[in-house]
Amino acid sequence: MANTNMNIRISKLYQGAPWGALEVAFNSAPEGDQMIAEIREATGLDLKRPPANAFAMRELHIAEVGGEEALEAAFVKAMEIASKYGEVQDSQKNMKGPGEVTPNELGKAMGHHRPPFDDGR
Repeated sequence: MANTNMNIRISKLYQGAPWGALEVAFNSAPEGDQMIAEIREATGLDLKRPPANAFAMRELHIAEVGGEEALEAAFVKAMEIASKYGEVQDSQKNMKGPGEVTPNELGKAMGHHRPPFDDGR
């Protein structure tokens, strides 16, 4: 089911505000409608495309969630579902461009290296 071309990104908008929102963005793909439907069902959110995005190839779906706790819960559920459809970029820490690695991936890759001048103590 995973589509590597969807370039899925999930963002928490207006963090810390009582009107926090969740944004799910992805390149248009046939699987996108199913993914959004599953996220809507799991979170109870009314994710909608802004009118200016209605015909764009990069789909944006946004819903107001509420406070920080509700936003985090919706974010976790959305990430879980979206990951079935391809790699998900967490815009708060994992954004990357083509050919780049995320900070998380870099940390894993460099995990076996010690910093310079580290004598192991």
